[in-house]
Amino acid sequence: MSYSSYYSGSSHHSCSVDHCQLWTTLTLNNFGRRFYGCNYYDVDDEPTCKYFRWLDGKTCKRGSEVAPIVLARLSMYKNQARVAEENEKEANDRETTAIEREKVTKQREEKARVR
Repeated sequence: MSYSSYYSGSSHHSCSVDHCQLWTTLTLNNFGRRFYGCNYYDVDDEPTCKYFRWLDGKTCKRGSEVAPIVLARLSMYKNQARVAEENEKEANDRETTAIEREKVTKQREEKARVR
């Protein structure tokens, strides 16, 4: 079983499995493998804690074959979610603009009635 030990002098914590959360890797070489990693774990960020301990054995051949398909679908779904969020923001902006226009129109109508 592979693992690392880690003591971070800057964040003043010492990691062990007891203080970690369970993660699942989506990398091609270890797709689907679970491991314990520090709550501060970030594979792309150098200053963060790199403590890990594998829970599972090596990825099976089928897992390695399926990984690119799953990652492609995950990417597709993330893009769809991003587009949906952009569309929702645009719709909210339009609604806000319409509400403001409606307020201005009502104020003008009220001023016209008063005159």
